[in-house]
Amino acid sequence: MSEGAFDEHSLTHLSEQTSERLRARVRELAAILVQTPTPSGNEAALYPFLTGVLQACGFRVERQMTSLGRENLVARRGQSTLLFSAHVDTYPAYTHPEPYRLRQENDRPIGRGVADCKGQIAALLCAVELVEAPCQIAFGVDEERKFAVLAEAKWGAADPGEILPKLRAASEALLPGGWRVRYVIFAKSFARRTEEADLVDLERLMKLLT
Repeated sequence: MSEGAFDEHSLTHLSEQTSERLRARVRELAAILVQTPTPSGNEAALYPFLTGVLQACGFRVERQMTSLGRENLVARRGQSTLLFSAHVDTYPAYTHPEPYRLRQENDRPIGRGVADCKGQIAALLCAVELVEAPCQIAFGVDEERKFAVLAEAKWGAADPGEILPKLRAASEALLPGGWRVRYVIFAKSFARRTEEADLVDLERLMKLLT
């Protein structure tokens, strides 16, 4: 799992070979995530894959029933008050001819949900494969239809005194009883334009985990 090359002192000094290997792993994970359709209301198809990756990394994985009658996926490794949260649902395919095949067009990855937010999930999975630090992860449902607990915690131009309590409330609603949360990272795009969630995201996540 962890490798000596990946410590907090070497993250910004990765060799080109190592950088490309990490990009390839993120692309591999993203391709699997994209090829599994998870339109809002039908997210559970992705849970066996996510569960397998997380359990292989030492996480205890549980499903949590929501008021929507569907389940979030929550995972915990060790004792931590750090929570990473992301949603697994996407918009429907609509009339797109190839929505569930990840491909490159002009150096940009294209595929349903790769920007919001399966690319970020791929980077998160890659990060927890590389380090063994304790953390908590919550994958929520139905974010795109604004009905899940994450809906009230959307980033926007808001008073921090207003948005931070909502972030905490949303994170606590995602977790089983007895879990403690002090810091919450919501996986969203780091830029407005569509781009691959690769080493920029990965280095940030790994620094948080070390």
